[in-house]
Amino acid sequence: MDQRAIRNQANLQLIDIKLKELKFKEETAFTNVDLTTFTCCLTLNTCRDMMMDSEDDVMGVGLVVERQEHVVDAPTLISVKDVSVTILSRSACDDAIKMKLNIADAARVHGGFVPSKSAAPTTSTTRTQNKANNTQSEFTRGVAAEPINTFLPLYICDAHFERVQIMLEPILGYLFTLDITGYKSDQLLGLFSILGQIMNASPRNGSEREEMILYEFTRLCHAFLPRTLEYLGEENDVLKKFMAGPTGRSKAHIQNLMTLFGYIHALGIETIDESLRYAIVEELYRRHFSYIYHGTSENVISEHVQTLLYGEDDDDDDDKNNETKTEVDELCYVKSKNDKTNDGHFAQHARAVLKKNEINHKIPTEKIDIQYEIPERQINSMNNKIRSKMVELLSGFSTKPVQHVLDRLGIRMMDISNEHECILLRSMLVQCLRFYSNESINGAVLNKTFFNVRTDHEHVLTVAHEEFDANRQNLTTNKIEQIRVLELAHVRTDYEHVLTVAHEEFDANRQNLTTNKIEQIRVLELARRAVLTNDIGVYLGRMMVYAPTRGGKIFDTILSLLLDRSQKQVPLLAEKISIIFTGRYKEHRDAEKEFHVLSNGLAWFPDRSIINRVREALGEDQWNDLDQLMRGRTCGHVYRLSDIPNRHGYHNSHPNPNLVVQWAS
Repeated sequence: MDQRAIRNQANLQLIDIKLKELKFKEETAFTNVDLTTFTCCLTLNTCRDMMMDSEDDVMGVGLVVERQEHVVDAPTLISVKDVSVTILSRSACDDAIKMKLNIADAARVHGGFVPSKSAAPTTSTTRTQNKANNTQSEFTRGVAAEPINTFLPLYICDAHFERVQIMLEPILGYLFTLDITGYKSDQLLGLFSILGQIMNASPRNGSEREEMILYEFTRLCHAFLPRTLEYLGEENDVLKKFMAGPTGRSKAHIQNLMTLFGYIHALGIETIDESLRYAIVEELYRRHFSYIYHGTSENVISEHVQTLLYGEDDDDDDDKNNETKTEVDELCYVKSKNDKTNDGHFAQHARAVLKKNEINHKIPTEKIDIQYEIPERQINSMNNKIRSKMVELLSGFSTKPVQHVLDRLGIRMMDISNEHECILLRSMLVQCLRFYSNESINGAVLNKTFFNVRTDHEHVLTVAHEEFDANRQNLTTNKIEQIRVLELAHVRTDYEHVLTVAHEEFDANRQNLTTNKIEQIRVLELARRAVLTNDIGVYLGRMMVYAPTRGGKIFDTILSLLLDRSQKQVPLLAEKISIIFTGRYKEHRDAEKEFHVLSNGLAWFPDRSIINRVREALGEDQWNDLDQLMRGRTCGHVYRLSDIPNRHGYHNSHPNPNLVVQWAS
């Protein structure tokens, strides 16, 4: 910021000179302007009076924004919380801020900066604080008593825009960094992000005043398109690069899709063609999967993709047989069934350890017989099972956060009841699941394995199938290529021996792959048995045996299955998650004694993305219960298990506050 301020200082000194050089004809400049509408509600001066009385004043509209700290370097991530219908002049806003600063702190006047999400150890408490603070952030109120904490200029007329254009740098600098010297060229993209959010703030054909404000701000953004393109470069045009491929769609290039929506609207595109529509819809799905599957076991993702590729309709007989199976025994290659006797051993183990404190109690074991080999499978045509999987995957997806802006642009989501769109949607979901993370999308760019679903939907499925099949085929292919090269070079060799070696290497690799797959299946089956049990004692026993320290593949898979909203309802979900978070178990809510189950009863503070997924999986009521349960618990330095104070007087029940993080509001 210091270097930015020094760099901008010279330009700021030239602003007064440029403003004095501006001339406009009073008789014609405001011919098509409704001066009654464009009147400052604080000074009651019309736009014409304002421009006649002052050389550096401009008119605009009030907003309520929230700035996280990273908005300084990523202006498109600014969050517009409310759009006012009040017209204000910039000088009136400055006067209101000065007066309000005399009676309130700065953060309550202009909103300040909200700590970035990644910096906070917990979620609900800090989010609640931020929300409370933001509702009080205002330097004035509008004509409808709505709060206002920032100023946004409008176009209004050519003469007014010329003045805005000269004063743009200090206006944007203050808008995004709360410093008039904080301007940077990428803040031009922040304007389009704000435009997209204003479009999304109200439904299409809303109030006349809302539509007027949107129209004037759209004109302003449209007028800044040449300047934006000059900054980006012709090859980095937001829309063209988005359409060109995954590079222009990743968060590294476009962090907030509202920027794209605002950019499209500013361009004046009235009809969205199918290519652009499919690209936008696919990116919405991909970012949704990126959010809900962050940190999820790859086994879960792989299972979804394989069902989309190879899912088969079950026969009637199979359906009847499946009805007799337990919920846990869903994988056909798991031959050893789980039963109540087996579950009982784990419940008995939990009771023995927790109540009788039998440290040397024999840990139960179970044999999972898996009969599996890597089959050669073909991509199945669309069927009911694949459709059901598509519905499951999209069950947690909602267009509500972007519904208004999609309606304004005329963008429809995919219709699964439409046969053609259903086929395209299948390929979309396969591609989105394969490349849901930033790392995988970068790999897709490098390997050129990301395709246009509209034109290459079959190729998307084929490439995904080939990726699964590659582990069986690639060694043979390499050996065949070696033989071909030898043949072309007329090198005398023992071809039969070459083929034998190729076969042996392929067979050895096949065995390794089968072993790895069997281990994945075993982990998934053990996790499912813990997740789908209706007996909390069985769950406790399995967690104490397979995931006592909240780590490892089994724990990761258990957590993924608990939070996977596309799956069937998990029994006792709230109780199971509370045990994972607290590491402790109570027989009932009012019980005084807590049993230490995981990690010696120490609480678990996962990263924010996991906490957000837990919140969505539980719902607000159950999340609030968990939040109350976690308050006061600490995570950090661990003292001796005896809880005897050390020489500084600290122990697990009274830890050093400098060495722990506390879950508290």
